[in-house]
Amino acid sequence: MEHGLIPPPDLAKGRWSREAVSDLPDRVTGIVEVVGEHPGLGSGRAATRMGERTGLELIREDVQRLAELGLLRPVGTFRGHPVYPLEEIDAVTEERVASVVAERLDWIAQSLTHKEAAALLGCSRGMFEVTAERMGLLPGRLDRFSRADVELVGSELKP
Repeated sequence: MEHGLIPPPDLAKGRWSREAVSDLPDRVTGIVEVVGEHPGLGSGRAATRMGERTGLELIREDVQRLAELGLLRPVGTFRGHPVYPLEEIDAVTEERVASVVAERLDWIAQSLTHKEAAALLGCSRGMFEVTAERMGLLPGRLDRFSRADVELVGSELKP
């Protein structure tokens, strides 16, 4: 439906009437040309597939980052999550994949989880989170805080 190749459901519970889909058998070739024969993979399985091809350890967030960069375009959704075509998953170069993985690992090295931040500041996780929120500080990628933001929270917590 995302490509306008299939009409939206016209019956209750997301179903189609016979009339709405009566011409689909005649249009299969054209539909397959646009979306391919494989339904695509979600970000978790796409990460596994790219990892097997490149020898790198990917996580679903890496695939989502590749999509943000325009290297992957969803061909549809499954349970509200994007599904990416195999052709595009396999076309992303090892260099681009490595760059995204390195970017993630660099962010992890420069940031802290809520728990790590609280431990560093010697306070409870709840106290850290309330103070950060009061200061308008939000976690970034992977639900992690930059070290600079954690230091700001620390200066606020000092008596």
